[in-house]
Amino acid sequence: MKFVSKFWEYRKIFSVGLLAATILVVIGCVAADREDEEDSAEQVYLPEVRTEIVRAGLLQEIATTGEVRAAKSATLTANTRSDVEKVFVKVGDEVYTGQILAQLSSDSIASTRSTASAAFVNAQNSLAQTELSSNQSIESVRVTLQTAEINLETTLKQNEALRRQAEEVLNAAKLASGLSVSAAETSLENAIRSAYPTAKDAVAECDEIVGVSSTYENSNDSFEHLLGALMSVSKSLAEAAIQNALNLLNSSVDNYLSVLALLEAAEDAAATTLNVLNNSITGTSFTQTTLNSNIAAITAELSSVRSAISTLESAKSTLESAQQSIDGSSQTVLSAEAVHAATITQLAANEEAARRSVESAKAALEFASKSAELTRTSAKTSLDVAAGSLSQAQISQSELTIRAPFLGKITSIEVEQGDEMAVGSSLIRIEDASQLKIVTYLSATEVRKIQLGDEVKIAKKSSDRISAISPSADSATKKFEIEILHKNPFLQPGEFVKLRFQIGERDSSDTRIFLPINSINILSYGSFVWKLTPQTSEGITAVAVKQEVQLGEIEGEFVEIAGGLIEGEEVIVDGGRILDASKEEVEVIIKK
Repeated sequence: MKFVSKFWEYRKIFSVGLLAATILVVIGCVAADREDEEDSAEQVYLPEVRTEIVRAGLLQEIATTGEVRAAKSATLTANTRSDVEKVFVKVGDEVYTGQILAQLSSDSIASTRSTASAAFVNAQNSLAQTELSSNQSIESVRVTLQTAEINLETTLKQNEALRRQAEEVLNAAKLASGLSVSAAETSLENAIRSAYPTAKDAVAECDEIVGVSSTYENSNDSFEHLLGALMSVSKSLAEAAIQNALNLLNSSVDNYLSVLALLEAAEDAAATTLNVLNNSITGTSFTQTTLNSNIAAITAELSSVRSAISTLESAKSTLESAQQSIDGSSQTVLSAEAVHAATITQLAANEEAARRSVESAKAALEFASKSAELTRTSAKTSLDVAAGSLSQAQISQSELTIRAPFLGKITSIEVEQGDEMAVGSSLIRIEDASQLKIVTYLSATEVRKIQLGDEVKIAKKSSDRISAISPSADSATKKFEIEILHKNPFLQPGEFVKLRFQIGERDSSDTRIFLPINSINILSYGSFVWKLTPQTSEGITAVAVKQEVQLGEIEGEFVEIAGGLIEGEEVIVDGGRILDASKEEVEVIIKK
């Protein structure tokens, strides 16, 4: 109850106070009205107007409305399907170039980046492994070449010693003239006995490589396709020669002719087998080292067989010489010369084989180098492709960070944290209003009358020049976009202003008079303009009187004055409609 009584007591006091305040306000207002009346009695308000001298002809112009926009603006959009992770700015914030405005996230882009990164690392590792493998392959073939070159050098040195030995044997033969028939027969028998194992070893070595007999027919299964690959007929010739030698080994060999036939067959088998090897290619199952080893072995067997043939023929010749001549000196010398010639031939063959080995190794090195280069090129190409994919993934990921493209102000934010964005969805709009542009649209007929740099009247007092004209019309409106760059601190983006494009001077042959439509005052009984009286139009203030006019055609924002005015008269073109139309004359201030 106490609270209620107090409430009513305070309310009564408040009401009394409010009544007193109201009375004071009323008294103050009455006093103020009296002061205003006194001031108005002392000061007379004169309206400001803009005038123009009446001239014949129409100043040609295009009047339209333009929209004020920021000269630089951008709507930032999502370039991929993503989610809004965070927005760092708000509407009205001023931002600098490159400032992060928002952060998007995308599982698919993150996955693509991870996959591309792994593929790039794998491609790098593959290239490194390819480099290592190629270098090892080339080094192996280079070692083979070095071995062949050393073998050639060794062969040349050995052959020089053998040549000297052959010379000594020939000279000794010339001195030996007393060999008996029995000694010659013993030599022939020894040559016959030693020829068989020599031929057998040579044929077995060839058979093991080519695989003709049942003993060795499966010994070369892994590399048989590489033998004689460069000249397929060489393999069939070798097989036939080896088979012939095997047949002779199985027959009776106990005299000079049969032994000679066997040795010649073994020589043929070794020579054709060597030809097969020289026309073979290498692979994982038949390396260059193995090929070089086989060539060296067959070359040695061929040398042994030929040496046995030479020994056999020499022994036979010695025997025949001893039988024909008691002293046998002439026949012995002939035989020694034959042996010497055979030795020289054999040495030349050895040197040729060693040189062929060097050439073969050089060719193998060149082939290995080219193969390695092709492999490296392929690996580098794969790395370039992987690098391109990674770069694209990085670009896509960087596009998830939305940055300010220029210095400006945030004008709208169309997303918030957690939103799902489709490709092309608008995120944030930014504008740089330090430089404005006014945009308007003209028809094809109108745009032909203007060009870049033409002056444009803006609103009532401003002007600027055309800065851009669209080369093509809008597909919907069929109009061309016109831009005027303009600096005006009183304009803001989004405003609309009146524009007047000056497209020509007055036509001197046109005697008609035109005035702006907004200078005409239209009443129920007719139309009139405010005309300045000549005697009062010299100073800032002037007296304007009504002048009835007859109207003609309308040209844009201008109307023809068909009667009532003549050239040289001065009329009010702006501000006349606010003058008191009930008066016949009024005093005005002329705007400068």
